[in-house]
Amino acid sequence: MSQATGGDASRTTLVVVDDEELFLRALSSSLSRLHPEWRVLSTSDARSALDWLRTEDVDVLLTDLGMPNVDGLELLMDAATISPATSMVLMTGHTSNGALPDVRRRGIPVLEKPFPLGDAARIIEERLATRAGQLSGALSLSLEDLVQVLALSRREAIVRIRMGTSTGSLWFHEGTVVHASLGELVGEPAFYAILSRRGGRFAVEPYSPPPEHSIDSRWEELLMEGCRLMDEHVSGVSTAELVGIEQGDWFDDALEGSEMDPSEVVDGTETQTIQVKGTDMADIQASLEKLMSIDGATGCCVVDSNSGMMLGSLGGSAAFNLEVAAAGNTEVVRAKRKTMAALKLNDTVEDILITLKTAYHLIRPLSSNDALFIYLVLDKSRGNLAMARHVLASVETDIKVA
Repeated sequence: MSQATGGDASRTTLVVVDDEELFLRALSSSLSRLHPEWRVLSTSDARSALDWLRTEDVDVLLTDLGMPNVDGLELLMDAATISPATSMVLMTGHTSNGALPDVRRRGIPVLEKPFPLGDAARIIEERLATRAGQLSGALSLSLEDLVQVLALSRREAIVRIRMGTSTGSLWFHEGTVVHASLGELVGEPAFYAILSRRGGRFAVEPYSPPPEHSIDSRWEELLMEGCRLMDEHVSGVSTAELVGIEQGDWFDDALEGSEMDPSEVVDGTETQTIQVKGTDMADIQASLEKLMSIDGATGCCVVDSNSGMMLGSLGGSAAFNLEVAAAGNTEVVRAKRKTMAALKLNDTVEDILITLKTAYHLIRPLSSNDALFIYLVLDKSRGNLAMARHVLASVETDIKVA
């Protein structure tokens, strides 16, 4: 069943998706009654919702989680690439679904059924009110997330990012970033300048060949390097020097209107620790030292699985780059969670063991914040796996996350 309430495309447009037709009808009627100025499109078929996203200027998509054919999570991801400017709200009666914490971390409100119908209108009002001035897409995406979505879905598209009076552009060819431009900047310097911004609006346009092929690096390398450059700049190292251009050409302008205050940039070369909100960095360092005392431990780190960046590390070597390993194992953690969500497993990941010929690789998400995980590398010839897992479980409780 698909139906529309109102026909003026210039009004705020909502798409509501739920396979329970009586509930769908009641919710759509409630939204139209509370806000006659809204245009409400409702359907029990996720494919119809995707068609509307392709052809309509949809402000908010409100979808159920558990549906046949295409479930709510798949619909969110598909919508992210079709209509990035659309805000999202998720409804579910399955509050134990393992994917919900990640959905909430990405800024998507979750309405737990049963809920008063007026709550849906309130949440939608909030989404509409916060759209202005954000870099908002279908998943309230950061630029890092947007790049990953387009890369992993192997999209061919041009992304335009409006930032104040300037517009940056990224060209994706089969999921690969092949060109970037921002003002007079092109290639990787333009990509890093765009990545440094916070706030703005973006749109995804059909692909057309770029004026030049200016980027050869893999998208994972671009994200890691871009995040490192921003961290180095905050730590007192000139980002402009690292990318081989004059700092005044772009970075100060890139900071304007962002979450980073140029006045807070530290002068000099002494490295400063970047505090992660809600996390005691002293706890992290002490925990890493405890892990490195395990017989056979050759490297360990604490990783943010949202960005793939390390919050702290010890060990590693020139032959085994912990930073690269952290980013790679972020994909392992995400893949495991995606599989559990697809299987609808009502459980949590305690740890993940990867056994190589000469080493054990242990990954343990923090129970206090599963966006973070501990990564430990253990030499098989010298280490005791059972003891390492015991110490890892103990160390996990030592890291305090608010």
